[in-house]
Amino acid sequence: MGSAKIPSVFLLYFVFLVIVVFKGINCQVNNWLNGHATFYGANQNPTTLGGACGYDNTFHAGFGVNTAAVSGTLFRSGEACGACYQVMCNYRLDPKWCLPRRIMTVTATNFCPPNNNGGWCDPPHDHFDMSMSAFFRIARQGNEGIVPVLYKR
Repeated sequence: MGSAKIPSVFLLYFVFLVIVVFKGINCQVNNWLNGHATFYGANQNPTTLGGACGYDNTFHAGFGVNTAAVSGTLFRSGEACGACYQVMCNYRLDPKWCLPRRIMTVTATNFCPPNNNGGWCDPPHDHFDMSMSAFFRIARQGNEGIVPVLYKR
């Protein structure tokens, strides 16, 4: 009977290990979700950053420049206005442009409108169009494109 318990414990350990590995592959560990990010305007005037959420000035509202316009999937008709998201560039998917282990907290202050041509802001994409200063805290300069990110609220 003693030898029957060892395989059972080993089997449970093996199943646990498989679950952890598969969850890690999907990047869902600790509630991190997959998305993408771009950035907007270099020298954007803070009085124009209010966008679809109606903030007159992101500095007056307390958000500074650590803001993002989010895709409709995240925006949910304005429910996301003022929500904070932790965003990090997914170094495993893009080591050339992502800075490892850098996390940036951004506030949703605007809506990234879909263009209905398969763009990043089109449903079902989870997308952050971040301020330039926030974007370059998680990604290398020289990348004027798009990076894969992990995020959580």
